[in-house]
Amino acid sequence: TEELSGAMGYRGKTCIFKNAVDISVRLGDSAEKDFRGRLGIPMGMKVIMWGGSTGHNDTLEFLLPIIKHYSTVEGVVVVLVGNRSWMRGLGVVDSDKVLIIDSMELKDYLYLPAMADVFLTPLMGNLEFNRCKSELKVLESGVWGVPCVSSDVEPYRRFNVICGGGNVLVKNKFSDWVSAINRLLIGGELYDLKSREIYEG
Repeated sequence: TEELSGAMGYRGKTCIFKNAVDISVRLGDSAEKDFRGRLGIPMGMKVIMWGGSTGHNDTLEFLLPIIKHYSTVEGVVVVLVGNRSWMRGLGVVDSDKVLIIDSMELKDYLYLPAMADVFLTPLMGNLEFNRCKSELKVLESGVWGVPCVSSDVEPYRRFNVICGGGNVLVKNKFSDWVSAINRLLIGGELYDLKSREIYEG
């Protein structure tokens, strides 16, 4: 990112490639039904999704209480994308309410957010480094019009400023995240607004 180039002292010496997702991948309901069917998720169930790699221990540890909470909420399924062994090792218990997608090709991964109602994009750890990260996860869900609940840090603040919103920004507290997720799961005007903002962004 441009921010990382500047922080590392490389400004003017590197090529900056902007993140982008080709909106032509959007296939509407067909992609949503395809993945819901493969995973056995009934239509009408609300889907909360997060994806991360084995380097994101602190993020997954933060999400564990949230995952556990929604595993007890009727009408909601949590879908996690990442290494199954790693997630289980950190305490994730997969079930019919918590589904882990272990691995897939990138071309398939881009369609996954289509089946989500809410996408989670927390950022933990080094704030200076976080300021230099990109907003790629928001773009991946935004192409499908799926609102994000995001940590109130860069780069998600930057996305909201540049693109006019789309993220529900919250502090990294369990109660704040659950409140924001619930407000989106209810649907209505807030959901429609954030869905439109994140897609147009």
